[in-house]
Amino acid sequence: MFGRIDQVPWRHRGNDAGFQSIATDLFLRSIKMIIALLVFFGLVSGIVAMGDPKAVGRTGIRALSWFLIASLVVVAASPPAFS
Repeated sequence: MFGRIDQVPWRHRGNDAGFQSIATDLFLRSIKMIIALLVFFGLVSGIVAMGDPKAVGRTGIRALSWFLIASLVVVAASPPAFS
């Protein structure tokens, strides 16, 4: 098993792009996993710190409305994909 894993990046000996794409892919996936965890735990700690369920609900409704309004503005301002 280790021999097989060890040989994966060097299958294409003449081309370094294969190894580079594997390394880049692994790096980007690990960054995405870290960012997702940071965002999730940041939201959870913020909700816990607020304490009052009504304040959490008001803040959630405001955030959702801002998101929807911004999405509608972007969709309205963007040119049609197929003309």
